[in-house]
Amino acid sequence: DEVAYLFQAKTFAGGALTVPAPPEAALPGLDYYLFEVQGGRWYAATLPGWPAALALGVVAGVPWLVNPVLAALSVLLAHAVAGRMAGRDQADLVAMMMGASPWLLAMAASLMTHTLTLFLMLLAWWLIMRAGDGSRGALRRLFLAGLAMGWIFATRPLDGLVAGGLTGLWLLVIAPQGGPGRTLVYALGCFVTGGLFLAYNAAITGNA
Repeated sequence: DEVAYLFQAKTFAGGALTVPAPPEAALPGLDYYLFEVQGGRWYAATLPGWPAALALGVVAGVPWLVNPVLAALSVLLAHAVAGRMAGRDQADLVAMMMGASPWLLAMAASLMTHTLTLFLMLLAWWLIMRAGDGSRGALRRLFLAGLAMGWIFATRPLDGLVAGGLTGLWLLVIAPQGGPGRTLVYALGCFVTGGLFLAYNAAITGNA
């Protein structure tokens, strides 16, 4: 999986969605997991959300650093979210447990999608919790939260549907900063980045 993600990230970093297929790609026995050759185009059959983020690291020459940075930011975001929900003492405990989590450390040392998914989910929750009034800035935070959740859909679709849907339901029914209008702003953000995923599918395969 990591080879395919890195390949597509390098393709994005070069300003393209696909690259010309080398003649050897059509030879029997040289098929590679998650790689596709169609109409002379070569690309990885992965979702675009993580390769798009990883492409920033490719451009900077440090793709290996993207997940560690996202993991560190996730610890800070989890502390902020837990602090608003349960107080400083519980937030400190959450941050210490995350910082020592073998799972989080292992994912941060990989080129897999899990760390980005965690970061985007926590970022969305943090933005929603900071959208406590009816100001334009609050609505902007709700829209950005939706963009983050939609990006999860473009990275791990089932996770995006579950986390995004439950978050929208929470915002609609339970959250003090919620309500139909605010949930609609959040949903609009979800559809923007989710729609980009569908547009990417259409550009690559001809079918959204």
